[in-house]
Amino acid sequence: MQNEETIKPVSNVGRANYRNVALTISANQAIFSATWQAKAGIILFSIGVLSFFVFWAFLFFIEELPLTLTTITTYLLFLSAVLAILIWSYRRIDRRCRFDLHKGIFYVGNNPNKSPLAIKNIQKLHIIRRKIYSNNSNYYAHQLLMELNNKQRIGLIDHSEKEIIKTEAQQLAEFLQVECEYHSI
Repeated sequence: MQNEETIKPVSNVGRANYRNVALTISANQAIFSATWQAKAGIILFSIGVLSFFVFWAFLFFIEELPLTLTTITTYLLFLSAVLAILIWSYRRIDRRCRFDLHKGIFYVGNNPNKSPLAIKNIQKLHIIRRKIYSNNSNYYAHQLLMELNNKQRIGLIDHSEKEIIKTEAQQLAEFLQVECEYHSI
């Protein structure tokens, strides 16, 4: 699993410095899905934002402010926009990467007919380690990507927990019966 060949990471996959996805393997499927911590974070944020709107509506009733059509329309437009953003955020966090051996395909999301990729085209897996420099601290990020027969690389996950990503990469490599290489840049 060790290889010193220089290989560059693909564009940011999940942009997380914490573990926001986990691998689950069954007899015929391997699925990367959001952890409960990632889902809880967006749910708590949603509760906080929606509480603001409830508080705002509550103030209109307590203060007995005049409810004009413009006020109601503005309130509903903002509420609709915020709800749409929250739903989009939750769906984006819960976007699953699935490897289905029974169907012989890899796909993202819940629809196997939308841009499936034949598993037989997956040549190998790569883990790329790179140092991330930020204002507060520096850390190493690890990205798991798969390389296809045509040398195209597709990013799967990234986070800073080296041992977990290496373990999940090895489990996925065994599941797919491909090799897994480690690169440090």
